[in-house]
Amino acid sequence: MKTNNLIYIIVLLSSIILSACSKMDEYKQYVEGGEIVYPTKIDSLQILSGKNQVMVHGVVSVNRGMTNYRIFWNNRQDSIVVPVELTGNIDTLTYVIENLPEGTINFEVRSYDDKGNSSVPTYLVGNVYGDRFREGLFQRAILNSAFNKEGEFNITLQDVSKDMGFYGIRLEYKNIDDRQVDTVIVTPNINATAVLKDYVMGSTIDYTTVYRPEPNSIDTFVYNKHEAVRVIGDVSEVYLKNYKKPFYPSDYDGNRWGTLLDWETNAAAKNHWAGDILVGGYASDNGGSAKFEAGWGAADIINGKIHHTILLPKGKYRFSTRVTEDAWGGDVPGYLIANEGNQLSDYDYIDSDTRLGSVKMTGGDVSFEFEVMETSAVSLGYVVNMTAEKWLTMEYFKLEIL
Repeated sequence: MKTNNLIYIIVLLSSIILSACSKMDEYKQYVEGGEIVYPTKIDSLQILSGKNQVMVHGVVSVNRGMTNYRIFWNNRQDSIVVPVELTGNIDTLTYVIENLPEGTINFEVRSYDDKGNSSVPTYLVGNVYGDRFREGLFQRAILNSAFNKEGEFNITLQDVSKDMGFYGIRLEYKNIDDRQVDTVIVTPNINATAVLKDYVMGSTIDYTTVYRPEPNSIDTFVYNKHEAVRVIGDVSEVYLKNYKKPFYPSDYDGNRWGTLLDWETNAAAKNHWAGDILVGGYASDNGGSAKFEAGWGAADIINGKIHHTILLPKGKYRFSTRVTEDAWGGDVPGYLIANEGNQLSDYDYIDSDTRLGSVKMTGGDVSFEFEVMETSAVSLGYVVNMTAEKWLTMEYFKLEIL
């Protein structure tokens, strides 16, 4: 009985082996050239959005017979064949498909070898942007535009959502080298400030907003309405020198009195001796002040003038100072003043002389506004008449664009 069972098992195993060999022989007739090796599949595939176009982007790290890859879309009704020559190292593959309709598109990507063998497919979704997207854009608001203390022009922008596609701002202006600048400054979504270090006053700044629909988009969109940036605020740092405490002297007596550095000071304003020269307009009081004083051994100051002459572009301005000490017995000894050209009006002819503006220098904050009709030289300063035992001290001078 056992012998019969053994014979049965041997016969069964022989049948299985013969069957397997037969199937293997059948398979070999389909692979006479050897085992099929599928071509390299493109790794890290991405569809990068664009303006009526997309970029297909990926890498190949192993060269396994790939000679081209094909991109299909529109339900495989449209396709493109892209030839490749791989180096055997890590190769980056990119291809831009143009003239696509706006909207979301499904893509299929396969790589092929020279025998037409295909890799397994990769399916991707890409977004195409166009006129519909552009029509929904709007200008990012400018909250403030002014010079900082270093003389750089700052443009502060409103905060925006990260999902709205804001990328930056495009600015066109003339720089300090008199060259036209056309630049895009990338800006964050919140606390955004664009800083122009080379902007020169008087040049128009043309501004518009730049969008990037997605962080990795290959194209940007520019809002189609351009605006002129209005330059406003304190421009003292740009135009004035030695204009606030602590003030500094040029000539100095080594004790208290001197002449204001970087200001034009006429002879009548100099009534203190520094060795063998006369000085005036500066005192070491409080660390360095803009100050006049007559009496106590010093001569009266009649028609004393101190000023800056600067080139101002067309615009409206405010010139101001703060008088921190005054003692003139009820008389007004001085005027803050602006004149066209390189000289100030005489004290006795303030009311009748042609000037841009002026104000009596009473105690506290004093200011006046004036307008420059075209780019021209303007003198800003003060003129005083001061008799014995009088003094006048200023804390700062300020020029603002309105």
